Amino acid sequence: MEIKVNYVGIIRSILGKIKGEVVEVAEGTTVKQLVEKLAEKYGEAFKNHCIEKEWGRIRNNVFVEVDGEQVLFSPEKYEMALKGKKEVVITTIPDNFLAA
Repeated sequence: MEIKVNYVGIIRSILGKIKGEVVEVAEGTTVKQLVEKLAEKYGEAFKNHCIEKEWGRIRNNVFVEVDGEQVLFSPEKYEMALKGKKEVVITTIPDNFLAA
């Protein structure tokens, strides 16, 4: 299945000129698996910015929206299947912003 992925904020600067794309994923793909797939595609800078090395989970500075629904700081929602979904928006904020 295909899902549209849009990049906003710092993540867009990591990816250069890429503002969005259509990504082919398997039917049962979860939000977390999508971010992991993108990390494989875009390399270490993307991976280090989006996925915690020690725990392998999506970092707290990554905000994901699926068809307008925010998926924030919720491990259960990161396991949500994308079946039937049309659009994912991924944005990040600086790590030090959360510490303030």
